[in-house]
Amino acid sequence: MKVYESREKREINHIRNQLHELGFKDTAGMTRRELVHKLAVKRAAEVKVESPGQGWF
Repeated sequence: MKVYESREKREINHIRNQLHELGFKDTAGMTRRELVHKLAVKRAAEVKVESPGQGWF
């Protein structure tokens, strides 16, 4: 195993752990790109709007 492969696996595992903490469990077979996308969507969904004028989106 090459160093970059080991690093990529660690990064993927870290992303999976973050997704699991956010309640998304179905990560099997997903690519790194798909995992990052799901994580971004999950994080964006948790943004709290503090100003009533910005709640339209």
